[in-house]
Amino acid sequence: EFSLFTGEIRDLILRTGKSNIILTGLEAHVCVQQTSLDLLAYRHEHGLPSLHIPCDAVCSQRASDQDTAIRLLAAAGAVVTTTESVLFELVREGGKNHPCFRQISGIAKERAEAIAAICAPPP
Repeated sequence: EFSLFTGEIRDLILRTGKSNIILTGLEAHVCVQQTSLDLLAYRHEHGLPSLHIPCDAVCSQRASDQDTAIRLLAAAGAVVTTTESVLFELVREGGKNHPCFRQISGIAKERAEAIAAICAPPP
């Protein structure tokens, strides 16, 4: 079994009373998928928070495995999103006046610049 949704994690989620879970990790088609499916099944039965999976914060060795896992998890009820979307959702209340907005905005800008540099066509 590769799921990380253990009794200890379940108790932590229930104890904190959070309204959302953000799950990231390696091997999207194994560990992330099994953990997500367990969380979603438990959530459905017991009214746990929403599960958000930033698709750019999970990976697999093969792109087809990752893509298939993301599609399966979306169909199963996970909210598939991106890291940048998650960051800005965290400061949604308060918007530009949120105490962490400038820091998060800076992280998003640095990330975008790094991706642009990696993906730029050769000169």
